[in-house]
Amino acid sequence: MTEHRRFQLAIPGVNTRIDGRLVSPHADEFTAGISRTLGGKGIARVDAIIREYRDFYGQRRDTTTGKVSDTAGTNYDLALVVNTNDAKRNYRGIHTQLDCRLSPAVTVGGNYTLSWAKGNFVGEDTGGPTNADMNDYPEYRRDAWNFPVGYLTSDQRHKVRAWTTWRAPLPERAGRLDIGLLQRFNSGYAYSAAAIVATSAFVSNPGYTTPPAATTYYFGGRGAYRTDNLTRTDLSLNYAFHVTGLSGNTRTFVKLVVNNVFNNAAVTAVDTTVFTNDSDATLTRFNPFTETPVEGTHWRKGPDFGRPVAAGAYQAARSFNVAVGVRF
Repeated sequence: MTEHRRFQLAIPGVNTRIDGRLVSPHADEFTAGISRTLGGKGIARVDAIIREYRDFYGQRRDTTTGKVSDTAGTNYDLALVVNTNDAKRNYRGIHTQLDCRLSPAVTVGGNYTLSWAKGNFVGEDTGGPTNADMNDYPEYRRDAWNFPVGYLTSDQRHKVRAWTTWRAPLPERAGRLDIGLLQRFNSGYAYSAAAIVATSAFVSNPGYTTPPAATTYYFGGRGAYRTDNLTRTDLSLNYAFHVTGLSGNTRTFVKLVVNNVFNNAAVTAVDTTVFTNDSDATLTRFNPFTETPVEGTHWRKGPDFGRPVAAGAYQAARSFNVAVGVRF
């Protein structure tokens, strides 16, 4: 009887080897921009950016890569680490910037980014580059549901920053008061409904030693859901004054910063648990190669799906920061 394993044992140099020469993953970027001065008072700029990612690290294990054995005589399917462009990732963005001094006392500025991040593979995590495995036991997966092209977790459609600073008209002997206001808006990030589904029962093993028992299935496509939009207003007051007895350029200052003035709330990280028959026997097993799964019958979102996962999953609450010092 053929053995099916949910997880494959990787022994570098034995059943996992580099296939020839690897090159580092990279991105080709194309940028076109235009800028214009605003009557000598400021500048406006617009840039269009196209970024295509290439040569991802990948793992290939198929009927052509062969088999190997360790010193104990245990047989393995050989996995080759390769560069692959079957993994896809791209970025499209329009970046705008504005900076203008309306008067000696008032400055305004801002930037706005409209962007799309799409593909079927992110390519890295907190530990560094990762291997794409769409070519690992390819008979047991289909790109349409295992590596679908869609919105990646980094996809954020809109990002806005707008600010203004105003210098209060105080007499020189009273010191200097600068007031700043920063408005932020971030649209939500994409996330998906995905879970492990059994595939081995629906595939005729072409000769693998340890074919996978299951693989990941994306329900409804990649990036079908969004976290909350985030809005935040920050206020800063900086008051500097001269203290009698100190040198002429020395100023004492007091700075107050209020972050999230209106205490707006948003969920920025969510639970993405999804159940299938592999994790919940009350759900019906389905053939991923021939059937379209039905929510509630073949799969179900977890009870906390789309809800915050921890205290740090929320937008930071209102906070106050005060600094006092001396500038020389």
